[in-house]
Amino acid sequence: MPIVNLWLSHLGPLEDIAFAFDEQVNVCVGPNNCGKSTALIALGNIVACLFEIPRKLYRQTPAEFAIHYVGTNGEPGEFRGVLPIDVESTERLTAWEDMLRTLGYTVFVPALRQSTGFRAPWSTNAPAGERSPQPARPAPDLQRSPWETQDLPEELRRRRALLPTNPVLIRDEVAIASMVELNSRAYRWNDPALHGIIAQVATIASEITEGFPMQFLRVAEDQDGLVPQFSTPDGDLPFNVLSQGTQSVMQWLTYVLAGYAKYYGYPTNLAAQPGVVIIDEIDAHLHPAAQRRVIPALQRHFPRLQIFCSTHSPLMLAGLKASQVQLFQRDHRGKVTVSRHETDIVGWSVDEILQGVLSVEHPTDLETERHIGRLQELRRLETPAPAEATELASPAYPVSQILPDETLQSPATPPPTQVESTPAMAAPKAKAPRPAQTKRSASKTGAAAKARRPSRSK
Repeated sequence: MPIVNLWLSHLGPLEDIAFAFDEQVNVCVGPNNCGKSTALIALGNIVACLFEIPRKLYRQTPAEFAIHYVGTNGEPGEFRGVLPIDVESTERLTAWEDMLRTLGYTVFVPALRQSTGFRAPWSTNAPAGERSPQPARPAPDLQRSPWETQDLPEELRRRRALLPTNPVLIRDEVAIASMVELNSRAYRWNDPALHGIIAQVATIASEITEGFPMQFLRVAEDQDGLVPQFSTPDGDLPFNVLSQGTQSVMQWLTYVLAGYAKYYGYPTNLAAQPGVVIIDEIDAHLHPAAQRRVIPALQRHFPRLQIFCSTHSPLMLAGLKASQVQLFQRDHRGKVTVSRHETDIVGWSVDEILQGVLSVEHPTDLETERHIGRLQELRRLETPAPAEATELASPAYPVSQILPDETLQSPATPPPTQVESTPAMAAPKAKAPRPAQTKRSASKTGAAAKARRPSRSK
């Protein structure tokens, strides 16, 4: 069941800020150091337990939160409190457990995804001919939460048995060990559906990295241990020989799907089960052509997943609908604000997305940007001085051809704006959340570009 909204206060750069979410896709964009990862980590800590928020994000003032979601029968649900969540409070854990059970499977995938050449070891205690892989021991930075030793309610124990979660890093160890274990279970249980999970990882990765189709072949063995092997245009390759971009996609796909299937008991109708996936820097290591395929591929295969992610790529935003982009920025006082882009980004060019959504007024090199700014300044002069008129009329002016007169919009003509809807939620009574800031959807040059394209979906 989808998450409707979230209110956060006193966490990292986020101070009294409210988010209203789309029920399918929510992509966080904005400059560095404006709180995108902080917001995703906080959401992950609340709904994709069990892991802890990095201590560096806490302040002296307690970090408060309030989250609203759709209940099992469509009724509204609410969970609020202080981060980190008090696992010793029975009342708090009961409310938390109720929300998690309603949301279904939840997972957080951190931004850093590392390849190490890991191999899963054979179990030395298994009889000859019946060897099974040992569970991979998590690296020190992949250890489970200290809640491992807590006497938790049933739903939290169920989630504690899933893959180890860390808000900073995952390695190929998690993906490789999971694939090897799924392969072993498939043979032990004589269940082809388990093989199907690995096959689906390869299928979705192939759709994203179009032009390099892959199929799961087997779990191969070399002198170092076990590793999944895939049939590719370059031959039969072990996981660690694939490109960094392909490995990155397959790491988080395995991380998501293995936990997804395990949470629901390896069902045959996995795509019909609800869930929430949070992926920081979803486009990491991917070619631009592949970036625009990620979200459509996830939606096509798992229509009941609510997706939260962050990106700096304009192509990740191409084709998104109104309200599916969360715009982070800092105001003139340096305070972080957030609003939703209220226009469909369908049919937009990369330059238009850079200008109209990501606030890159002149998507070119810095020297050309300087010349563009100077040319615009000269053209706005009512009575230019002789030297300025000579400069403006110079046929050798570097940007006169790429910035013709008709592309300039009068400074008096305001660009179209986005209207931010008020999130349907209430913050704690002591401090009501402020409305999200309205953000202009385009710069002057971006607005002019839009005006020239009558085919744009509004």
